[in-house]
Amino acid sequence: MRFRWGANGAGAMARKAAATAVIAALGAAGVAGQSAPVRSRAGMVVASDRIAAEVGRGVLRDGGSAVDAAVATAFALAVTYPIAGNIGGGGFLVYRGADGEATAYDV
Repeated sequence: MRFRWGANGAGAMARKAAATAVIAALGAAGVAGQSAPVRSRAGMVVASDRIAAEVGRGVLRDGGSAVDAAVATAFALAVTYPIAGNIGGGGFLVYRGADGEATAYDV
């Protein structure tokens, strides 16, 4: 696994947004109070705001990847739930590419 600190460039913003969406999704999962697990074969987006989750779901429905959906959800959360901090904060992302190699980003 590769580990990258403080990535720069255009990809850094996408990685920050994806990491933010993942963190927001994990936080929302604990707050939602869902007592039974929810499963999906086609993908799932969880966010602290319904509209942001629908944005991410639309990206998946239109053929986008999980990272695409996470980035879209993070941008939507920046508008619908700005108090959460969202884009611009630090975060991390563990990504496994098609070649099977995992890379961890700490941004």
